[in-house]
Amino acid sequence: MAEGLFDVWLPAVAPSAALLARFRPRIASGADLAPLFAAYERELLGSADGRQLVELLAVLARRMPVGLGCYCEDEGRCHRTRLRRLVERAAGA
Repeated sequence: MAEGLFDVWLPAVAPSAALLARFRPRIASGADLAPLFAAYERELLGSADGRQLVELLAVLARRMPVGLGCYCEDEGRCHRTRLRRLVERAAGA
């Protein structure tokens, strides 16, 4: 890792296994994932831990570049797109 950079794994900002299981047929079929992303946002922001992690990422994003990674190949069909919007909104971007 380059000097001044760090890498942190935050599984708490990932969709829960139950949420993914509920939407698995939609994910597998290539259907529109807007309902999944809306449910993910409700799940994440519905917990104090989730809200605090979004705020932490927003604080960091105000001070330095922040990258969000995942194993999904298509960012447009990945929760990190919604997470990025939540962080940007919290950061005032």
